[in-house]
Amino acid sequence: MKNIKVFIGSSSSDLIDSKYEILASEISKKLAESGCDFVFGAASVGMMGKCYEEFFKLNKLVYSYTVSKYKEDLKNLNSCKQVICPTTFGRTSCIYNEADVFLFLPGGTGTIAELFSILEENRSVDNQKEVIIYNYEGYYDKVIDLIEYFISNNFNSSDIFNNLKIYDSISDVLDRISIISNYKNKKIRRKQ
Repeated sequence: MKNIKVFIGSSSSDLIDSKYEILASEISKKLAESGCDFVFGAASVGMMGKCYEEFFKLNKLVYSYTVSKYKEDLKNLNSCKQVICPTTFGRTSCIYNEADVFLFLPGGTGTIAELFSILEENRSVDNQKEVIIYNYEGYYDKVIDLIEYFISNNFNSSDIFNNLKIYDSISDVLDRISIISNYKNKKIRRKQ
């Protein structure tokens, strides 16, 4: 999975059940071992902190984006790129431009806002990017139900799901990212 920058959207809360932090560590370690680099919202705690630790331990490139309110957290991070954005809207835009793949793990309103912003951006541009939800223990069932509710009331068409991949297992997530990486690397080789 070389040459792939994966954004991982997840919680920065340090009050959540430790199983979520274990999940973040596990999937991040596998992605880093596979050669992926890491793009994130620059928090050193919670699931985000665990993701960072795994990528950093394996000497992968880390791209950190935050807002002024949380800029002090950058002191706890060793990143190849650190950007302080004026707003969360701007931060999401910068992240969209930096990452190749967007993976969403459990999170709160910030994670959900990023998911919907990126999903909507994908619907509006020609060069779409992969958006993946890891529906760990059904965490995103209600979000998926909400999207289906939008569709059933004609606020969205069913093709919204063309912009979103939903998986219930880490192996399926990793397989999908591997497919994207292989495709991207073939395009790079053709250009050379």
